[in-house]
Amino acid sequence: QIRAWTVASDTGYRLRWPGTPRIGLRADVTSGDGDRGDDVLATFNPLFPKGAYFGLIAPVGPLNHRDLHPSIEFTLPKGWSVLASWLFFWRTKADDGLYGVPGTLLRRAEGTQARFVGQSPGVEVIWQATSHVSFTADLSLFSAGAFLKEAPPARTITYIAAWTTYRF
Repeated sequence: QIRAWTVASDTGYRLRWPGTPRIGLRADVTSGDGDRGDDVLATFNPLFPKGAYFGLIAPVGPLNHRDLHPSIEFTLPKGWSVLASWLFFWRTKADDGLYGVPGTLLRRAEGTQARFVGQSPGVEVIWQATSHVSFTADLSLFSAGAFLKEAPPARTITYIAAWTTYRF
């Protein structure tokens, strides 16, 4: 039997201030399996998730997962925009492990009690140079929470990227 589920939301409000800031809050929950010994599969499987499922950096996948993701975005003159966000991750079920983006088990739950996986602040800057060309730069960190400290290794990951996009 399969009893897996997910709920996701992305709510925001754009203020009528200079830079037209958008304050947002994303929240996602996917089910986890609370009893490895029964014949019910309760860990949600997204089948084909995209790489950056939750934000700029994707160290964990959307299985047995909860997150809160506050953000603020500014639209600036001359084609510039800036997005700052902070992502907080927890496990839904303490008896289920931590999974990667493709659904592979990264850390087992045995011997752990903590649910907080970690946090990831990030900044993205975009310059829309022309109607066809844009330049993007990302900086994000992922710092380990209590669960990763109970199931090591627990280290900080730094993600830096820059790219050019041409749309025709």
